[in-house]
Amino acid sequence: MPIYEYRCRECRERFEVTAHLAERDKLAVCPKCHGKKVELVISSFTCAAPRKY
Repeated sequence: MPIYEYRCRECRERFEVTAHLAERDKLAVCPKCHGKKVELVISSFTCAAPRKY
C-alpha cells in the first residue's frame, strides 16, 4: 500500500498517510491540529531490486 506525505496548511506539520489512492484524501487529516486543509508533498521513493541467487 502506498504512503503519501502531506503538510498541514494551518500548523505546517508534515505527516504520512498509508492508504489506497481512492481513500488518501479522506484520510488526510493533520494529527497535530486535526486540520483538513492539507497539501500533498512530492517526495522521492525507493525501490529494491530483486536479489539474484
